[in-house]
Amino acid sequence: MKKKLLDEVCVFLLKQGYLVKTLTRTCFDAIARKDTEVLLVKAIEDPNSISQETTDAMKTVSGYLQGTPFIVATHRKFIDGVVYKRNDVWTMGK
Repeated sequence: MKKKLLDEVCVFLLKQGYLVKTLTRTCFDAIARKDTEVLLVKAIEDPNSISQETTDAMKTVSGYLQGTPFIVATHRKFIDGVVYKRNDVWTMGK
């Protein structure tokens, strides 16, 4: 399920003109860049499962890269297109 979600997010970002690279063994699943904008993406099924430690690491890494950490989650209580916050990290339902 996570792989499918990440693939969908990457295709969406590519269609929006971003250069996208998937990552392994990091707190992020993908990094996307368009001009000077950098998005660091985490794809998960349940946004409640992400720990404070993980979001802290996401914020630290994104600060070094001058990027924006972003979580995309599949969750039945999320409304598509609505942006939420989880531990001060932007989170969007899919």
